Amino acid sequence: MHWILQLDLEAGHAEEAMLDAIKDLSLPHTCVKVVPFSHELIPEPKVDPEDQVVCYGGIGLKSIAAERNWNPGIYLNENFVFERWLENWGDRILNADSIVTQFDSITLQSDPFFVRPCATDKTFTGVVVTQAEYAVWREEINQGTTSQFYQGLTPDTLVASAPYKKIDRECRFFCVDDRIVTASFYRSRFEHKYIAFYGTPWYDAAMERYVLEHIRKWHPDRAYVLDVAQCENEYKIIEVNCYNSSGLYECDPIKVVEAIEEIG
Repeated sequence: MHWILQLDLEAGHAEEAMLDAIKDLSLPHTCVKVVPFSHELIPEPKVDPEDQVVCYGGIGLKSIAAERNWNPGIYLNENFVFERWLENWGDRILNADSIVTQFDSITLQSDPFFVRPCATDKTFTGVVVTQAEYAVWREEINQGTTSQFYQGLTPDTLVASAPYKKIDRECRFFCVDDRIVTASFYRSRFEHKYIAFYGTPWYDAAMERYVLEHIRKWHPDRAYVLDVAQCENEYKIIEVNCYNSSGLYECDPIKVVEAIEEIG
């Protein structure tokens, strides 16, 4: 399989670790940059039309992969939306009590509250905001004066909003079909603050069983990423992410790459 790696990503992505893994496995690859507001790649990958091609980079690569008929390209489909997760996993979703509305029409009275886009397109990252902060943010979106980080967000964007919930720690699972490929804790609450941490060996047999139970019931695609929360003595699914654009944290990049090579 020929790998296309996007190297002009914002801080926090793991393209260098993925590149090292691909080199270690002696797999064909091309490192590219995406020309802003276009489908142009620099350099232009030299890919045989018969080759299988898979991408790792930003969500924007989805349309490029589709335009060029790359297979598998990116694992992302109509199941990567909040409504589908809720339909299949019900109250096992952390924010199962969310109200789905347009961004401009959030009426939730909780203060603060959590809001995220329904689609997994990174229009914005899910965030906890106060009512006052939301009022300012909504005005900025309506006036078109918001920061570059929210350029894809419009008053009509569908979002899910829910009362704020305390999370003790969060873990990321790279999955293929109904099995876990690799996993990593990545955030923990300490003295009322959330702290990112790295280098901590992951193992939580109870959380592993929880994830396997739910992905054997339903999973959104052949490859996907789950973020799971521990809230006191129970686990909840936070969200589903795209396998091809999720940060690794301390997940094993060799396993991430090998799993895609296996399923093609």
